[in-house]
Amino acid sequence: MSKSERPSDTSFRKTWDRTEYALKAAERESHTKEESKARFEAKAQGKKYYPRASTPPDAKETVSRAARLDVSAN
Repeated sequence: MSKSERPSDTSFRKTWDRTEYALKAAERESHTKEESKARFEAKAQGKKYYPRASTPPDAKETVSRAARLDVSAN
C-alpha cells in the first residue's frame, strides 16, 4: 500500500467555510461598533452605559393578567 492510497488521518477535522466566518465577523463587528457608539453617547451625556440584557425566548410566552386576581373568592 503506498502512501497515496491510505485514507487521511485528519478526515475527522472540520472544514472551515470562509464565507460563513466572514459573515459572522461582519455581524460581530457591527454589533461592537453600535455598542461603542452607545457607550460614547452615554459618556457624552455624563451617564454610565448599561448593556441591555437579551430577552430569553421563554419570556415571550408569559403575559400579564388582563384582570386582577380575586383571592378573597376562595
